[in-house]
Amino acid sequence: MVVEKKVIATAFLGESVTNRSNALVMFTHAKNESDRKKQSPFTKVGRIGGQTIKGWIRHAMTKLLISHGVSACHPLLGSSVTSDRNKEFFKRDLAIGYHPRGECKSEGGCLIYHMFGDLDVPANLMVTSVYFYPSTTGNSSATKSINRAFGSVGSGRCEMIRSSPRCQSSTHQTYMSIEHAAGVMIEAPFKLVLRNSNPDQEVVLLKTLQFLNDMVENEEFDFLLGGMRTAGYGRAKVLPLVPKKRRRASKTNAQEPDEEPAESEDGDRRNYKIQFKLKRADAENLEKQFEGVIAREKEKFSMSNEGKPNDD
Repeated sequence: MVVEKKVIATAFLGESVTNRSNALVMFTHAKNESDRKKQSPFTKVGRIGGQTIKGWIRHAMTKLLISHGVSACHPLLGSSVTSDRNKEFFKRDLAIGYHPRGECKSEGGCLIYHMFGDLDVPANLMVTSVYFYPSTTGNSSATKSINRAFGSVGSGRCEMIRSSPRCQSSTHQTYMSIEHAAGVMIEAPFKLVLRNSNPDQEVVLLKTLQFLNDMVENEEFDFLLGGMRTAGYGRAKVLPLVPKKRRRASKTNAQEPDEEPAESEDGDRRNYKIQFKLKRADAENLEKQFEGVIAREKEKFSMSNEGKPNDD
């Protein structure tokens, strides 16, 4: 039996997702062999880990499900909460609408249980890391070389602060330096992958992205990604990519849509555009499908007054 996976191509748009002391954005050297041939291996590449984004999406998805009356798996097992202080927080979460992680297994498992996994169940949702290159300003040959080498990875603007606390007195050559990422603007492709294609999970995932982006636009600090909330850091979005319609002239001079372009393995988005907002018909269809998923989930995992799944 061949299991079909579902890949959702998206673009990550970030604004100042780090600060001077935050390691959300990591900088590494080019490790791909083709990149080494195109550009110096010392060229730096920015990365935001997939696990960070996955946790961000899970946070939004649980909020969305609970707000629609569906109980969701808590990140923790009830037995793992031991201190009195944490027990109070855990009890508060249960009252909001969570249930202890894995408690829903006897009923077949809730959406969160299947999408994000448990100790005995692999996660169905996989999130790749976001890669981008810290671009420099100007039209120098070095900048153009970086653009050629990493144009398919993603674009970014990074302000680096270099301090040199040590130098050799004879030559004044720095031998110890520190770099801080002060601010970042990122536009980079990445993928959300469902290992086993599941229509209900796909609908909830797309609805979660829509919900998450709305909350970020509304300055809801609970949905920022990293950084210092009070300083306005952490504004980021995940937006789906849609194929551009290529048109060709027919014999009657009429414009007909050509075939949709195939997705490039290296993340090249020249044939794609960012879907900033769903068309009205698509938004209404997604909402209708989402309501159907919620109705089915409520049959097993509707919230009771105690915030736990009903036993009915």
